[in-house]
Amino acid sequence: MKVKDLIAKLVTLNGNMELIMQKDGEGNSFSPLEDIDDSCIYIPYSTWGGEVFTLNRDDDPDMNDEEWEALNGKPRCVILYPVN
Repeated sequence: MKVKDLIAKLVTLNGNMELIMQKDGEGNSFSPLEDIDDSCIYIPYSTWGGEVFTLNRDDDPDMNDEEWEALNGKPRCVILYPVN
């Protein structure tokens, strides 16, 4: 993805949304940016990592309605996805 493509996608979003990058397990490789997803929620478990949930109800069928409602009340974030 080119900078101009990323800017075109980001300019339409809320400027206060957190940017979250998907990473590899080793942290020692690099990949071009493939796409972004602005319909996610990030729940940190530390200052350096956390868990991402999509707003697609079918992605977590084990979540009950109360958990789903609580999750949907959290702020949205933008996920940056690598090609690899």
